Amino acid sequence: NEKMNRLLLNCLWGQRSNFVDVPTDCPQRDERLGWTGDAEIFSGTACYQMDCRAFYEKYLTDLRIEQIELNGGIPGYAPSFYEEKESARSIWADAATIIPWNLYRYYGNKEVLKKHFPLMKDYADFIIRQDNENGGSRLYNFGFHLGDWLSQDGISPDALRGGTSEYFIASVYYYNTIKIVADTAATLADSEREKYYRKIQNEIKTAILSEYFTKTGRLAIDTQTAYVICVKFDLYTDKAKLVNGFAKRLKNDNYRIKGGFVGATQLVQSMIKCGLTDDAFRVLYNESFPGWLYCVNLGATTIWERWNSLKPDASISGTE
Repeated sequence: NEKMNRLLLNCLWGQRSNFVDVPTDCPQRDERLGWTGDAEIFSGTACYQMDCRAFYEKYLTDLRIEQIELNGGIPGYAPSFYEEKESARSIWADAATIIPWNLYRYYGNKEVLKKHFPLMKDYADFIIRQDNENGGSRLYNFGFHLGDWLSQDGISPDALRGGTSEYFIASVYYYNTIKIVADTAATLADSEREKYYRKIQNEIKTAILSEYFTKTGRLAIDTQTAYVICVKFDLYTDKAKLVNGFAKRLKNDNYRIKGGFVGATQLVQSMIKCGLTDDAFRVLYNESFPGWLYCVNLGATTIWERWNSLKPDASISGTE
């Protein structure tokens, strides 16, 4: 039916909240804030389905106001009226670069990039500065990160964090943010800034490949989410080995979703990018836990905080 098709389309493009709620998370009061992570992850879906330019222009203005107070950092939600002092948590803070870039990708207006380049650049410079102060390894291996929040491969079914290193995820998104800023500078014909950020982008890539890949080209972190983000951002030394490793991981996981905020939201499209199309639809149309249609069959009209928020009999689970 229409509702199911709509939800599946949203899932396919990677999202966690229904578009009418963007950029909020779940209905409970503490989640009805402008969470940067939810806004970032959903922005591509939102822009694909709707004309969201005015909405995101307003939200990016909120981010910029907060960022100035945080000397380049990005809070977990905005507007926060300066209550949210934690800044630059990977994935969430990357809203500063990913959202403007998605607006440009979907609507093609360079003026958006020009207007929000200070927001993007200052966030990139914030991470680079923190990196340099922590040894300049070109890895985001310091600070606090939520990582693959609410994934299914943690130490227990109720664990908030998964089996994928938060620092690995943060480093990959560090790479992506610097790449976006370099690409933005190129789009705006700012050759000097492009050269500067491109150099750092390449240094981060080299550091990631050295730290997290074996000498023979295998990804050393054998989780769905690790494969998903390497596929998404084209980080590998041997693409065939990355794809083969990804396919084996999925088979070992019985084609069930294991990732969380990072991995689950981008799993299907990463599988399709690898040519694993049949398996991608096998995951997408799975009706058992954990899966999107498991939620739909229990009456869901949006994505729950957890896959098992309701039990099979539709009663509320004990999962916090």
